[in-house]
Amino acid sequence: MNTSDHNSQARWPGGEFNQDLTPTEFEAEFWGEVLKRQPYYEDVLRRCAETLARAGRYEELLPLDRRIVALRPDDAVVHYHLACTLARLDDLEGSLATLTKALHLGYDDFGHLETDPDLDPLRELPEFLALLRAAKEH
Repeated sequence: MNTSDHNSQARWPGGEFNQDLTPTEFEAEFWGEVLKRQPYYEDVLRRCAETLARAGRYEELLPLDRRIVALRPDDAVVHYHLACTLARLDDLEGSLATLTKALHLGYDDFGHLETDPDLDPLRELPEFLALLRAAKEH
């Protein structure tokens, strides 16, 4: 390969791609490009959402979580993930409402619920403590 042809950008079907990206940044950009072509491809939505969550890119994650919830409105786990994203974005009211929905749909991993750092913004709220107490009683 001619070194003049090699720069910090690599060509791929989506266009220019920065080779200096971290693995997580690479994944997020890759899945994002796939979603531009197939915005409701559920497996890719989930992978992209996981990658954005790992990277702490919650503003970008929020519309993906909402899209996944729209595709799976009765899935307790996807509601739980949306509640976590909302908590990270300091939408505590939205997070509590979505977490309530997740619990009503059957989310029951209370050990995770009690320790998940995504929900730390809710921990001291009386509404969160009451919700957790009520969910455990059922």
